[in-house]
Parts: sequence; C-alpha cells; structure tokens
Amino acid sequence: YSFFISTAVRHLRGDVFEHKTMLIHATRLTALQNRLHELVDHFVDEIHAALTIKQLGGEDRHTKRIREIFTTDFQNVGQEWHAVQSKLSLVANLLKGNVYAINGDNKDVIDEETYPRGLHSIRIGGDKLSRGLTLPGLMTSYFLRVSRMYDTLMQMGRWFGYRENYEDLCRI
Repeated sequence: YSFFISTAVRHLRGDVFEHKTMLIHATRLTALQNRLHELVDHFVDEIHAALTIKQLGGEDRHTKRIREIFTTDFQNVGQEWHAVQSKLSLVANLLKGNVYAINGDNKDVIDEETYPRGLHSIRIGGDKLSRGLTLPGLMTSYFLRVSRMYDTLMQMGRWFGYRENYEDLCRI
C-alpha cells in the first residue's frame, strides 16, 4: 500500500515518466520467491479491480487501508488525500502485469532502457536483488529474510537518501 501511495505522490509531483520500483526480498529460496511472486501479483490484481472496477458503492477495504496508511505515515508529503486518491487507479493500471520474479528460475531481469516513459514495477527475488543490481526509482524495499551479514541489509538500503524529489517517500 505504501508503494501505491508513494507512486501516486510522485505522479502528483510531476515525476510521471520516471521509473518507480518496489523490491521484495523475503527469502533466498527460489521456490518460495516464485510463490511470493504469485501472491503479490494476485494482490496487485485485487487492488487493481477494487480501484478501477467500481461496481460497488462506498470505499472498498483496499482503499480504506491505503487511506489509513496515508493518514498515519504520509501526512508530511505535501498532498491531500483526495489528490492522492485520484491517482490510485492510474497507479494500479501501471502496476498490473508488472510484478516480476528475479532469480535463477525466472529471467525477469528488465532492461529499463526499453521503457522511456518509465516502468512501474514490483521485483521479487533474493541474492540477485541484494547484490549489485540497481533498481531505478526504488522507493519501497520489503526486506524480511534473516541475514547474519550486516552488509546485506546495508545493500538493501543503499539507494535511499539520494533521491531528488522523493526522498521523503522511500520506505524500508
């Protein structure tokens, strides 16, 4: 949900054609990464349906939760809820179909240069993501896996603090 909010705020700030990326690193096990990919892809589809196919009146559970997170965690980003909410269906459209597993089983390493209008994506993986792969427009990093190596966690946060126009939107 935080990634949806951050992406909407960046659009409101004029960063329309820039890459926007979320990273999920929960395990080194490829089979679990692939299962997590399925679950996250389904979750994005669910949010997309809730935000873009408004068959039911009122606020759905996803929009309600996004609003709650915006109110508690993004109150100082210079945007009002109604403005952020107006961009959420666009964000859902741009993310739908752009959840990737990046590991030895999947060859979802993306050439960002082929997306001159920016790619909105969620990348799920393990060692390939934690070592040496730079993700353009990284704003949200979900790091769950246990690591005895302090440098692994440092690698996961190495992008933050250097993002003009969105350093306040980055979340680990």
